[in-house]
Amino acid sequence: MSNDDLKKQIIKKLNSTDNVDIMYGLEDIKDLYPDESPDDEIIDYLITYLRSEEVILQETSARILGHYPYKKVVKKLTPFLNDPSIEIRNAVNLIFHNLGNKKEVFDELLPHLQNEDEDIIIFILDILIKVADDSCIEVVLESTTHKNENIVLKAFEVIGSIGSRKSEDFFVNKLKEKNLDINQKGTIILQISKLKKDYLESFIIDYEKENESLLSIKCKSLGLFGKKKSFLFLTNILNNYPDKQSLLTYSLEAISKLAKSCPDDFKIWVKECNTFNIDTYILSEKEKVQKHAIIILGVLKPPGYIDTIISFLKGNKKSLKENSLDALSNDDSNKAMSLIRLMQFDLDQEVAMKARLIIQTKTLEVE
Repeated sequence: MSNDDLKKQIIKKLNSTDNVDIMYGLEDIKDLYPDESPDDEIIDYLITYLRSEEVILQETSARILGHYPYKKVVKKLTPFLNDPSIEIRNAVNLIFHNLGNKKEVFDELLPHLQNEDEDIIIFILDILIKVADDSCIEVVLESTTHKNENIVLKAFEVIGSIGSRKSEDFFVNKLKEKNLDINQKGTIILQISKLKKDYLESFIIDYEKENESLLSIKCKSLGLFGKKKSFLFLTNILNNYPDKQSLLTYSLEAISKLAKSCPDDFKIWVKECNTFNIDTYILSEKEKVQKHAIIILGVLKPPGYIDTIISFLKGNKKSLKENSLDALSNDDSNKAMSLIRLMQFDLDQEVAMKARLIIQTKTLEVE
């Protein structure tokens, strides 16, 4: 079949009153234009169905448009940046994510960061968090001085997602400024932690040591490094602020991440540390504390730990059951596997599904 005949068939389907025909017509566009931009007529059909109130047609059109990172396609999408429909804006956001970090995308989006409509700026920054690269950073930096703090914080996230040396230098120098508020400092610390540079671990720990309002953010960020220095800092938080529930929870969550990311080193750190006792947190009456302690327990595997896990599996708290299954998933003993199999029949369907997924994963690993 010639391309002209195929196009005629597609247009016939796109003009149908039957949603199934329309959907097939949209899908066929990829066959007609596998490696090049559709012509203006076809793009207009895609845009029309992007506006459709039929979810399946809107989603299909958005998915097809995401295959074409070409200037004339991108230009047709930019009017939707301030569309009143949240569904359409979300669809356009997804399209831009699928288009990726292409010059044609950036050439069209970046100038809109100067838009007077602050909602458009935030929307574009949301897109850039997923697709921006180092070629965008100079333009995004201009948004870090915007009068709207939400825009400033979003711009920090974009720069963090780029993750280049320019990002690193910008954040380190920015934290030396005296006029940053707590939200700006906290956002930058979280972005720095994603860069995972060893010297930045010390930088975060030493930054404004006396500022207790930053401790929660520091705890959140240090779980990403996987170093002993972070572990010692976090255990000091546990010991120095035992009555501060949020700090306790954030510290244990970060420690659980350290435990999972480097289990062998973690066991050594715990043996060398005289102040960290997992039983203290396992026996806590706070669910948010216990759920992180269970993950740590599953890494340490002290004698009789499975009996402790069983007590949580018998309970009625979903988060504790799910984390108990996670803890058992790293244990290849027959007892652990028997418990996971048993939990396939738990009354909580989400817990039961988690048990089944663990069994499937383990079966695939064996094969």
